[in-house]
Amino acid sequence: MIFSILVLILAALMVVLGFIALLKQKTYLDANTGQTTVDVPFAGKMTTNVPALAFVFLGFALAIYDGRKGSAPASPATWTLRGSFAAPQRSNFSWSTGWVELVPTKTHVKLSNNGAFEVTTELEADKFITDAVDELDYTHDLGSSQIDLQQEVQNFDARTNSLIESLDRKTRTIIFKPVSVTFFDQSTN
Repeated sequence: MIFSILVLILAALMVVLGFIALLKQKTYLDANTGQTTVDVPFAGKMTTNVPALAFVFLGFALAIYDGRKGSAPASPATWTLRGSFAAPQRSNFSWSTGWVELVPTKTHVKLSNNGAFEVTTELEADKFITDAVDELDYTHDLGSSQIDLQQEVQNFDARTNSLIESLDRKTRTIIFKPVSVTFFDQSTN
């Protein structure tokens, strides 16, 4: 980011100096040779006004190059969320009939028969998981569980009660403590 700003400042300076050189020069046409001689301040006499034009064109080229380079999207980086869901003892509970998803992003999910999960998602390299994801949901016919990622990361960073066991920003991995599934009231059926 800082490099882009410096390049744009340099490009603007080159354009301005090139225009100043074009405006300040004195142009003479030699009757014998037909060449144009330019008297450029601080540089002396030069044939044609190529140096001033070069400054202008190089400045524009540098600005366009930096603008195109800066508009390229950041390369994606993979975030991984691991943990497990814990359910009260039920003989008829099958983890595989439920599903895990991150809201609102596309993910790849692995959910094992013991409730362990691994969710991976691609985000721009300069983004943190909570910049793009609101919550992690597990939904099942018998119950559900939601993890508010923003709140859990804030709690973890503040070292207060959090569902996050570990968070590694370098490897982009979050590991959760066992997360309880809240069962729907089956007495109304």
